[in-house]
Amino acid sequence: MGVFMSIVIIAGIVFIGLFIFSIVMFFSPKMRGKMMGRQMKATEHMLDAVGDTMSNIAAKNAKIQRAAMEKSKDDLTAINTMKAETEKEAIKTKAGAVREGLLGEKQK
Repeated sequence: MGVFMSIVIIAGIVFIGLFIFSIVMFFSPKMRGKMMGRQMKATEHMLDAVGDTMSNIAAKNAKIQRAAMEKSKDDLTAINTMKAETEKEAIKTKAGAVREGLLGEKQK
């Protein structure tokens, strides 16, 4: 019974401590600021630790994008050419409408 009672007492003390800590965090901006400062420091250390890994991921991503673009270069060129031709026709139509409106004559 002695060990069980010790565990119950320790658990009760921990529970009460957590409850008091929660109340203090709720009402104390100073305590919240300290906890936020610790979280920021932890985040800073985490980013320092994974900085190289993030750089490697970014480099690999750039290589993959370059390879994909090189692989589909002809398709991209064809798409851009079609877009340019479509825009060219649209500009001709608009210019004709403006000319017709200004000069009062129909375009051929």
